[in-house]
Amino acid sequence: MKRTLIFVLILLIAVVSLVGANTASLSIYGKIVSDISFTTSTDGVTFSEAAPLDLSATELASDGVGVYIGSWTYARTRGGALSYNVSYTYSPLSAGTSTLDYELLIDDGTTVTPVSSTGVTNFNVGGGAATVSRDVSFRFTAAGVTALGTADASDEYTSDILLELIQI
Repeated sequence: MKRTLIFVLILLIAVVSLVGANTASLSIYGKIVSDISFTTSTDGVTFSEAAPLDLSATELASDGVGVYIGSWTYARTRGGALSYNVSYTYSPLSAGTSTLDYELLIDDGTTVTPVSSTGVTNFNVGGGAATVSRDVSFRFTAAGVTALGTADASDEYTSDILLELIQI
C-alpha cells in the first residue's frame, strides 16, 4: 500500500511537472495613429510676384505693425499633452547687391512675438485633438530701414522663410 501511495505521488508530481512545462505566451503589438499636419497658408495676402509689396509702406517701419504674409497651422487628431517649438530660418530681403534686414511678427491672437532670422516660438497642446494657428507678418529692423534709404530700385526683392516644427 505504501508502495502504491508513493508510486501515485511520484506519478502525480510527474504529471504536474509536465503540465507546467508545456506553457507558452502570446503577445499583442499595436499602434494608434494620430494624423499630424503642419501647414502654411498665404490666404488673404494681397501682394505676389506679379504685384510686389511697396517696401516703403509705413507698416514696415521697425516700430510698425508689419504686413501680413501668411499663417501656419498645426493640427492633430489625438495624442497626449505635448510641447513644440517652431523655428524660423530666413535671409534678408535681397535684390542684386541690396539686402534689407527684417523680422517676423508671430501673432497668436493675444500676443505678437518678434522673431529674428533664426528665431523660435513655442506652443503646448493638451490631450486629444488639437489645432493651433499663428498669423505671420513682417517688418524691417532698424538696420533694414536704414538700408532701405540707399537700396537699389527693383521689383524683385525676395526672401524665403523656412518653418520647422520640433517636438520638445
